[in-house]
Amino acid sequence: MVSFLNSTELEALLHSDTPAKFSTSNLPTPTKLYEHLISDIQHYYDIVLSIPNISIQSIKDQYESLKEKALNSHERRTPMNVYVGTKAKKRMDTHSKHTFYHSKRVIGRSHNDPSIEELRHEVPFHVQHNLTSEEDEYYNMEQVVFHSTESDYVSPITISSHILQYLIDLAAQFSPTYSSLSSAVIAIPAEFTVYQRQATMQAFARAGIKVTRILEEPTAAALAYGLDQKQGVEHVLVYDFGGGTLDVSVLRISPDGFVDVMASSGDSNLGGVDFDTIVGDYLLARDEAFMLKQEKDDDHNGLPESALEECAAKRFMHPCTETGIRTMSEQFKIELSTKYSDLIESSSLSGSLESKDDEIYVEQSCLQHRPSDQKSNDCSTYTTHTLKLTLAEYNSATSSLYPRSVTPIRKALENINMAPSDIDEVVMVGGTTRMPQIRSLVSLEFPQIQELNTEIDPDLTVAYGAASVID
Repeated sequence: MVSFLNSTELEALLHSDTPAKFSTSNLPTPTKLYEHLISDIQHYYDIVLSIPNISIQSIKDQYESLKEKALNSHERRTPMNVYVGTKAKKRMDTHSKHTFYHSKRVIGRSHNDPSIEELRHEVPFHVQHNLTSEEDEYYNMEQVVFHSTESDYVSPITISSHILQYLIDLAAQFSPTYSSLSSAVIAIPAEFTVYQRQATMQAFARAGIKVTRILEEPTAAALAYGLDQKQGVEHVLVYDFGGGTLDVSVLRISPDGFVDVMASSGDSNLGGVDFDTIVGDYLLARDEAFMLKQEKDDDHNGLPESALEECAAKRFMHPCTETGIRTMSEQFKIELSTKYSDLIESSSLSGSLESKDDEIYVEQSCLQHRPSDQKSNDCSTYTTHTLKLTLAEYNSATSSLYPRSVTPIRKALENINMAPSDIDEVVMVGGTTRMPQIRSLVSLEFPQIQELNTEIDPDLTVAYGAASVID
């Protein structure tokens, strides 16, 4: 995810006297570094891994206190007018038309691809055909561009290069040794076309990184679990459900450990963010009366929308606006999944699942508009509104997505005339596979599999596998 600052914001940033704060006290110190960037380009988050003597360390996008100004101009690769990752995501409430995402869904695709038209109806920014001359050497890789009402056209390749530049900047802050990162081992979806693969490599090139090896993501996932060396394993299904896409691959592992992708299927328009969108729509419809009152108060108290947003940010909350509630829906998903997982784990010990779906719930608060008779702009006068969502409501709202979550499994197996019983191992990859509902659905497809491979952090699995092939 990338967000572009306008000229006023950039000017304020450049002349800010606020000292930069940055701490690595909670991070391990690397003991040995291979000068490689191991990158798993996912929908929202990217991973940089280093290899110490024994274990693999992850540098995550966790430095929320890091000011962009902290990086010296001669060291910094990310443009000053670009926010990436967590900072970009926080701007979705206030700068929805300047914050670009879903680039993985469209990178390298033709401008008349059906998925492009679907994306146009899902995002607040513009998704358009690139009017660059077809003689341009990059035309086939950049037929689609994003833009807002004020910014220039930006291609998914450029967005990806900004993310990569940002990762290198973060790595350099983690340790000066990382400032020399110049090469990469990358993992890409198995079903990527030639143009999508070329576009991905071009993104690395624009970030100043040489790609030394390319792996397919399902292959990397299998390597992460050492399935290429496990006795009795011939067929592996990799279920990769990330923030923006769902990819399913069937692998064959030869006796000598060679991994071959036999079939792949997926849904490029289904990801964790689609669950968030549906839940956001549900909350807005359910609490329609409250939202209408918010709009009425906003119209009469004479204060700009930005006043509420600024106060919400100061109090580390989301505003009770349409965008704010949609953003909160992801946290509802995460917290409900955690509660449900904990309940399943405890129930496995007791032998029964005692709580019902309508008894499992999560509450979140947002900052609401003042009544129309209050004109003060003091943040302390704003009150909070509590939103409650039960697991039963969540499952009901997202019920249309669950069947789509298993369809690619069946298609991939059908394409090669295999039955679920032919699969020896199932590997779960991607943040959306943390949802207990998804794990349960996948388990039902393979009753002979006693346990899914979920031990490795699903956001890191592919990166671990890619790191394992470095010479």
